Amino acid sequence: MVWVACLFALPAWAAEVTLQVDSMDLVVGQTIGLRVVVVDAREAEPPSFPPIDGLQISFQGTQQSTVMVNFRTTRTLTFNYALTALADGDYQLRPAPMTLDGQRTQGPVKRVRVKPRPTGQAATADSITGTLGTEEIWVGQVVVHHVVFRTVKRLLDVRWQAPLFEGFVPDPLAQAMQREYPLVEEGNTWTVLELDTPLQATAAGAREVPAGVLRSQFAITRETARRRGFGTNRFADARTEVFATQPLPIKVRPLPEAGRDESWSGLVGDFQVRAALDRSRIQLGESATLTVEIAGTGSLVGFVLPEVDQESGFRVYDDEPEVRADVRAGRYRAAGTWRRAVVPEQSGVLQLPPITLQVFDPGQGTYTTLRSEPLSLEVLPGDGDHVVFQDPVEADPESRRAVEAEGEDILPIHPQARLRTQVFDVRSPGLWAVVGLPWLAWLGLIGRDRFRSWRPRVDLVASLRARVAGARGQSLDVAELESLYREGLGLALSLPPAAVDLAAVEAGLDGPVLEVAVALYRDLDRARYGGGDPEGLRDRVLDTVRTLLKGVSR
Repeated sequence: MVWVACLFALPAWAAEVTLQVDSMDLVVGQTIGLRVVVVDAREAEPPSFPPIDGLQISFQGTQQSTVMVNFRTTRTLTFNYALTALADGDYQLRPAPMTLDGQRTQGPVKRVRVKPRPTGQAATADSITGTLGTEEIWVGQVVVHHVVFRTVKRLLDVRWQAPLFEGFVPDPLAQAMQREYPLVEEGNTWTVLELDTPLQATAAGAREVPAGVLRSQFAITRETARRRGFGTNRFADARTEVFATQPLPIKVRPLPEAGRDESWSGLVGDFQVRAALDRSRIQLGESATLTVEIAGTGSLVGFVLPEVDQESGFRVYDDEPEVRADVRAGRYRAAGTWRRAVVPEQSGVLQLPPITLQVFDPGQGTYTTLRSEPLSLEVLPGDGDHVVFQDPVEADPESRRAVEAEGEDILPIHPQARLRTQVFDVRSPGLWAVVGLPWLAWLGLIGRDRFRSWRPRVDLVASLRARVAGARGQSLDVAELESLYREGLGLALSLPPAAVDLAAVEAGLDGPVLEVAVALYRDLDRARYGGGDPEGLRDRVLDTVRTLLKGVSR
């Protein structure tokens, strides 16, 4: 049992140090919380911070917690500090190196920006502000709707009603964030509530983001005289107040056509790309793993790695990507990891071309090309000089061997065999009633459920044809056209619309229909970002869907 005790005492992972700050934007005279969090260290002393002109950092105490998950214990030490802004400027915070379990560890860096105090008296009333960080963006760019609510009252509850973000879609990876923290300013302790909502622009044009509404509930204390005895009775009550942000003007510009080439990835933002192999030498017949990491300020939803030329001397097989995003203090950040197995076709030194992506940089307003490092892989001879890849071919149904019955393996019943003792007469009506009534009741219940769940069958082909016919002469946006097109492709390929992608189109169609379908698929994909071929896009979609439905049997 000693090993069991040792197992419970072991930490789950190596020691890790993180730095947390309540807000990255301050005003001179404000004080916020700063924390150094140490995870999975047996012991640690509170780290010190080097002196920084313009900031004051004072130690406030230590908190400790231990959590056990799947027989692994995680110990967390949190060292709390108070950070006070004394002068405006941009500062870098980093704790002094720490010795954790005999190893020297350096914590990460956090940047804090301090603004001068506005002229006039300090604010003493509750306030709410909302910003987008800019007044002009591009189609496909991610912007954060940042709301800050401040109050000196005792806050009990809040209800936030976000405005209608017309022309934007929420980011599915980074959910809206809400956090609350205390802030000390000129002797007053404020409760600060921050709400961050990441949004991706989908339509060009000038518009206005309407006001959002925050319903807050405050605690108020009242005094009443007691009817009996002496003294007063204090009790808490609640009052609800409503606050609204100001409408925000925003102009969304379409992406330019000039400068866009075939390597256009659809990414809008400031990105970095890095690629690496898990090993530099393999044998023929083995595979190496290529890891591609992309990080930046734009959304990575729906992004796929560029395809590899069939004549490159190797095959690739992609895994499911790992994509994540978050928003903190009004700043959006996304990162993704793509892994693909690289299988060489022959021995020798294999040169892997760099990952080339064209992205649109909103800061520069132009397209830029990103390239990863070129990589090489040494392929040693294996069982043969080269590997032959053969695409799977469906089996010929005529080549299947039919199964024939060769004989009966049942013994015949002797004609003289008789049942000597009969408890019941099989011809008795009572016996049939006892046996049959439960079955009749069961069949009745099944029939009742089938009748209740019966719905008239919907003819999907006829329904889509009617929608296409009714769409003639109407104004349809890109989302509606894409929905019609995916439904038509789904019926033609016997796939659900959500499973239709470019690979499925190229594998399921052929001839002139394939060329038209692929070109229209790419134009619709580019039209979401203001590109592609907008001329006659609606008529092309409707005509292509009608052509696809001609080959669909009901």
